[in-house]
Amino acid sequence: MDKFQVFLKTSGASVLNEQSDAVETVTTNQISRQDPIDVETLRAVCERKGASVLADYEASGTLSEASRKLFVKIAVSELIEKKGFYPRSEDKSKMARSMVTLFPSLKIKMGEENEGFEHFYDPISHSGFLEIRLRNLRRNLQDDQRRCQRKRVQSSPVHPRGSIAVDMPAEGDDPIEWMTVIKRMRPCQENLSTIKEAMDKTYASRRLWIAARHPTLEEFFAEFPRFVDMPYLFDTEFGKMFPGKADIFIRKWEGTIVPKILKMSTSEPAAALPPVPEDDGRRIYLC
Repeated sequence: MDKFQVFLKTSGASVLNEQSDAVETVTTNQISRQDPIDVETLRAVCERKGASVLADYEASGTLSEASRKLFVKIAVSELIEKKGFYPRSEDKSKMARSMVTLFPSLKIKMGEENEGFEHFYDPISHSGFLEIRLRNLRRNLQDDQRRCQRKRVQSSPVHPRGSIAVDMPAEGDDPIEWMTVIKRMRPCQENLSTIKEAMDKTYASRRLWIAARHPTLEEFFAEFPRFVDMPYLFDTEFGKMFPGKADIFIRKWEGTIVPKILKMSTSEPAAALPPVPEDDGRRIYLC
């Protein structure tokens, strides 16, 4: 009989029951701390909640925009279920790694500068598709569920109308995050809706940037490259600047605007417009 058996025999049934309860408690705690974001868990969740995502990847070797959005929703749903609406940066990074491990073609590697999962979540800038989705969902939380609750400013005698609700800035509308989407997403038809949404989210900051910086044409296209390879975005931009007058822009384009542009171009130094390199497969996009 070894020492453990002697201990159990001499201690009686009460000690054994206490040991069993302790083991059960430790086991439960260990299970609760197990990483719920590993690749196999994510695969199982996709099979249960989004079999079409797996089928799309098996058929094409990548994910369409619709499948990618569904994949992000599934991943965020799993994060919230296991870690709550405010998961740690470490948890979001683990989920992002699992996502590109499950679907390797989604990895975007840029030399030694990154690991390839940062478009889903970048732990340095705290941006990416996962973070955008989390912030959008947190916008609909009740005040008692928020980490930072909305503040209410009590009125002073000068303003005796009662309290004024001051909302925190809308989460999910961070222009820096959307600028990352604009610059890295492949300019193709299947990504058009996402790019248009990103352009819409960054409209106000873009107008402020132009007013403050007075950029050259080259600087403008460097900051907003989608205007180069998707020039029809200018129509949307004009429509936002002058609501209800987008058709005027088209009507006046040939007879009025083009001659002015040509006249201005003759006074500009050569090569003001940067050349658009051919896509040889080495350009980095979020797709």
